[in-house]
Amino acid sequence: MSKLNGWDMYELTISDLQRHFSQQHFSCVECTSYCIDYIQVVNPYVEAVIEINPEALAIAKRLDRERLAGKTRGLLHGLPLLVKDNVATKDSMQTTAGSWALLGSIVRKDAFTISRLRDAGAIILGHANMSEWASLRSKEYSTSYSPRGGQVRNPYDLRKSPFGSSSGSAVAVSANLIPLSIGTETDTSIIGPAGANGVVGIKPTVGLTSRAGVIPISENLDTVGPFGRTVADAVAVLDAIAAPDADDAFTSVPERMQPKSYLSYISTQDVLRGACSSLPMKGCWDLAPESCKAVASKVLGAMRQVGVEIIEVNLPSIEERKTPDGSWDWEHGDPAKSE
Repeated sequence: MSKLNGWDMYELTISDLQRHFSQQHFSCVECTSYCIDYIQVVNPYVEAVIEINPEALAIAKRLDRERLAGKTRGLLHGLPLLVKDNVATKDSMQTTAGSWALLGSIVRKDAFTISRLRDAGAIILGHANMSEWASLRSKEYSTSYSPRGGQVRNPYDLRKSPFGSSSGSAVAVSANLIPLSIGTETDTSIIGPAGANGVVGIKPTVGLTSRAGVIPISENLDTVGPFGRTVADAVAVLDAIAAPDADDAFTSVPERMQPKSYLSYISTQDVLRGACSSLPMKGCWDLAPESCKAVASKVLGAMRQVGVEIIEVNLPSIEERKTPDGSWDWEHGDPAKSE
């Protein structure tokens, strides 16, 4: 199932897909149908998708008609996209945070980010699996597992953890089920799965994207962000969803700045010349398995080649944040302020 109408679909970017649409190699309906069929084949192995939107093909058909009439809404026009199951969609799908407890509940309206994505022409293809309640159900839990969706698995090695509550969103892009997805982060739930599954994830500054319509954990930490195959793809989604929202006061504070499209800042690797990046040693690099260090060293070497200075550092709080068994102490400090 790697081809559609004779065209290779493997790891296509947004620009690739828009070129195929504009040259009529295939339609939005055909692309959406392809993704649905591919999910049916691969998802039993990775369990990244909880639910498919039964209205997806009808939405794709409307967007095809718009394109034929000479109207395109932008880079996301006609592109299938998955959203994490804690982000509300006012449609035929459930929004449950992976839990049976919310099955059958009716959301009042689309989350603000979903409204922005629909206006940009994205097709909400389905809901992505996640850690139940975004890992807030209890202190002891199986990461990336939900009763509704099962256990999300890392597509590079089904025995390995996909890491973090937005794992379904990351794995769906990594396994080529979908070109784009939306996740949420309170603490590493976007950047963790992105790193573990080899995709680009952007954790926006709190207030850059609205949390209205998202099942919450922390008002001060929660944020909504994109996954894509490339930086440009993820940034294109960020452009669509970053906006002030009257239902989320954090999006309207004076410090929140978005002077222009983030895509305008995409540059070449030359922009990294003279940059500095830290490498935490004690409690981090010195504990990493040699196999992981071998991979990371290639990345660090590539950074050095383009002019980045790698500075070895120690995290100042590493000793007080570690438990006796070496794990992270999530309850460090005042109970009202601890993670």
